[in-house]
Amino acid sequence: LLVLSCVLTYVFLYYQNVRRYPKGPLPLPLIGNLYHMNAETLHEDLHLMGKKYGHCFTVFMPRPIVIFTDYSTVKEALITQGEHYGGRSHLVPDTLLQKFVQTGILISDGEVWREQRRVSLRIFRELGMGKNIMEAQVNRSIDELLVQLKATNDGVSAYDINFPLQLCVGNVINETLFGYHFKYSDSATFRFFVDITVKHLRMIKDNLSVMIIQAWPWAKHLPIIGTIGYKEPKANIGKYQAFIEEEVNKAAKSYDRNH
Repeated sequence: LLVLSCVLTYVFLYYQNVRRYPKGPLPLPLIGNLYHMNAETLHEDLHLMGKKYGHCFTVFMPRPIVIFTDYSTVKEALITQGEHYGGRSHLVPDTLLQKFVQTGILISDGEVWREQRRVSLRIFRELGMGKNIMEAQVNRSIDELLVQLKATNDGVSAYDINFPLQLCVGNVINETLFGYHFKYSDSATFRFFVDITVKHLRMIKDNLSVMIIQAWPWAKHLPIIGTIGYKEPKANIGKYQAFIEEEVNKAAKSYDRNH
């Protein structure tokens, strides 16, 4: 009887909580709406739900996610009332990118995010004020890309331009952040960085363990699930963070305040 009472109480409180959100498809305790969501047709499922439940509804994955399906509702939420909708989930996989909690402009929120945003906007204004630094960097990177393409393409054989394009764009970002760019003939470090990023995306994409930890954060301490869904991706992205930290330290040593 005690177990039955606990289960009934949990179910009652669960649906009391469900009522707090905009109406959507009926979720089940523990699994939410996962029982009828198909990852391959998710966009179509959400479109059909929008027709049935309106431009604002909730799906539980199993955590509640409020969905907006039309421009005016999105604008009202993210622009007009942006301060109220500026929070972050602070869940896996987003938190895997953070070495420390509440850092960076992309994943932080609240006052930390506001301060990061103010500083970022000021830096970008100073960077472009009366200067053509970014334009020069982009043009230089494009020139190097064209030289590389002409040097490697014989006009007959098929040529994969994926990496040259990655390096072209990456060099603009890297030169802005760290003051230098990679040469095509000496780009092993950049390839290492790209490989880490690609591996990370593959590790978290359609990863059931990641989804379980996202729904129940305590699951990251479980064997197997915690290893596959948290420890292995965290160790991989740790190499990414170490790379960035090393580059920041090198840039700080050569920084000239008067330049």
